[in-house]
Amino acid sequence: MLLRKEHPGIPSPSEIISEVNTELYQDNEHCMFLTLMLGILNVRTGHISLTNAGHNPPYLLKEDQIELIQLPYKTPLGLRENVQYTSEELILADYQSIFLYTDGITEATNEKDKLLGEKKLEKTLRTISSSSPFTVIKMIIKEVHQFADGTAQSDDITMLAIQYFGKKAEE
Repeated sequence: MLLRKEHPGIPSPSEIISEVNTELYQDNEHCMFLTLMLGILNVRTGHISLTNAGHNPPYLLKEDQIELIQLPYKTPLGLRENVQYTSEELILADYQSIFLYTDGITEATNEKDKLLGEKKLEKTLRTISSSSPFTVIKMIIKEVHQFADGTAQSDDITMLAIQYFGKKAEE
């Protein structure tokens, strides 16, 4: 509900997250918190504005390569008062994708208590970087299940892949 508040114009993700943090911090005697990655994508231009509140950094998927999108790590929501969140801006090229995920992916464990980890995630992403968002998600789920090999899931597993088709899609 806090993200649904009406705002005049379109505020930046950092403004929205700062407001949500203020609301969540009030009366939080149990020190509950929330990690959140918030982005606003202009589908006409490919311009995306991203703000990170304690989440894993996303990946930019290009033709046959990946790039970690460097975002300042900021405090999860609800833990500290008056946190100044910032937004990072980038422009997606035609057919580039962004992959976002929770740490349940990289912290998936197997029967030997080993973590899947960022390196294995990156290796998989590199092999499918030119694929559709549907295929990316499907292949990462497959990789996590194969790695865990029946070991019980210990954390949430959430992913989002978004592909920008560019101005050509409008023609």
